[in-house]
Amino acid sequence: MRARGVLLLLATWLASSGAGAETRLVERVVARVDGQPILLSQLRDRSQPFVARLASESPAMRAAAIRGVRQGILERMIDEEIVKKLAARHAITITSAEVDAAMAKIAAQNDTSVSGLLADVRLYGMSDAEYRAEVRRQLLEYRVLAVDRDGKQAVERAKRKACIERLVRF
Repeated sequence: MRARGVLLLLATWLASSGAGAETRLVERVVARVDGQPILLSQLRDRSQPFVARLASESPAMRAAAIRGVRQGILERMIDEEIVKKLAARHAITITSAEVDAAMAKIAAQNDTSVSGLLADVRLYGMSDAEYRAEVRRQLLEYRVLAVDRDGKQAVERAKRKACIERLVRF
């Protein structure tokens, strides 16, 4: 009986101490825009289709290329957060119908159907939902910039520089 109690105590201690388990970073903030965090997992998700294309590079070249890709995508994500705030300020939204129309136009410009366009997008590692989200982001950015025609863009860029906090480099 006493041996079983000791074994149970030892098993409980091992389970609670994580012996043999690898410690992993679960999440990290890579930037903040007006206090809104951009998470490492979000950055990795957005950069995954581009990083996948770098598989044939040598390890040293690949690491440098991944850093460059992620830095560029982080810049884009920061800009998107700023666009979202400006869109909210001006009550600008993009409907699903507008996304559908834009995708139909893109498909027509490429002499294909929407389903053909989405098939091509999947070849680059993006899902249909990710592509629709990207089209929505681009439409929103275009609409926000169109509203801000009278030279306020320079002011917004200055505000952007003041509100961005970069927390890591890759």
